[in-house]
Amino acid sequence: MTTTQPEHRAQAGDFLSRIPFLISSILESTNEAIYRE
Repeated sequence: MTTTQPEHRAQAGDFLSRIPFLISSILESTNEAIYRE
């Protein structure tokens, strides 16, 4: 049971590390849409 916790934490950390990239990509797409308008 205890060996599965580090794996879940690792997955959560990997997901959190990807959030800034997702936000930046979303902001770029929205900025392009606003600039086009």
